[in-house]
Amino acid sequence: MGLVNALDLPFDPGNGWRCADDPALLRRAAQHAPGAVEELVARHADRLCSFLVRIVRDSAWAEDLTQETLLRALQESTSYDARWPLRTWLFRIARNLALDHLRREGALRARDRDPRDATFAPAAVVTAEHQEFQAALELALQQLPEEFRTVFVLRDGEGLTYDEIAAVLGISAKTVSSRLHRARTQLRALLGRHA
Repeated sequence: MGLVNALDLPFDPGNGWRCADDPALLRRAAQHAPGAVEELVARHADRLCSFLVRIVRDSAWAEDLTQETLLRALQESTSYDARWPLRTWLFRIARNLALDHLRREGALRARDRDPRDATFAPAAVVTAEHQEFQAALELALQQLPEEFRTVFVLRDGEGLTYDEIAAVLGISAKTVSSRLHRARTQLRALLGRHA
């Protein structure tokens, strides 16, 4: 019986770490178990990058910050509170890193850039009308203040609950609700005919 079985962790040689729950996977990835880091990246990197590109408005920086988020999670794995989904903790790390980046790079310079120049995460496109709406939505999102944009992306883009968003942002669920309402109201106004 190997170490993995002795620890009663769900490692399957055929499936690798795909059957492991997130807390066990994080723990083993932090210990550099073969394949665990790769599975952690496979599970969470795309969603983190999609979230980050909407915050920092630059796909290259979003990719760098995604890597930094996952690296930070591995380095600080003992501070993870398993009462919350791992994605909540990862989004919190990602948001903090994104805000630090924006402060370092100068929030004004990032806000003054034409949002049409940003490369956004790919979206499923079915029709030309849908594609036009997606483009309009991305442009409208970039015009929202960061606190509204982040709440909207975490709720409607990533599907986090109000409580999970509150944990990511360090605010109350009531504040999440208020910011989400304001974000949606502003988006409707910005989208005009698309709404």
